[in-house]
Amino acid sequence: MGSFSIIWAIGRKDLLLEIRNKDVVVAVAGFALLVLVVFTFAIDLNQENAKLVGPGVLWAGIAFAGVTGLNRAFALEVEGDTLEALMLAPISRDLIYLGKALGNFLFIVIAQIIVIPVFAVL
Repeated sequence: MGSFSIIWAIGRKDLLLEIRNKDVVVAVAGFALLVLVVFTFAIDLNQENAKLVGPGVLWAGIAFAGVTGLNRAFALEVEGDTLEALMLAPISRDLIYLGKALGNFLFIVIAQIIVIPVFAVL
């Protein structure tokens, strides 16, 4: 099995687990939306300061959603003891890391597909 197929298999597994477990998607997207709404009203974004402050608000929402998603993803791994099983597999640990990173990246992209249109409206 090639390196890319191993990375894709691990990333795909993580992404499918996150999508099947809908509470994680709702929690991360909801948290990011909550951060955007709170910052929007706390900073009082208007036409003058939206171009200066808006990107920071968006990146804060993305960062907080990413941290929440990573925490939930590794909590699932610890609960099921699947990380130890993955470490016992006859594959390189750097491929495991890259696969996990790919899965989390794709999960964050899906969460941002929800968050960015709401940010544009706010």
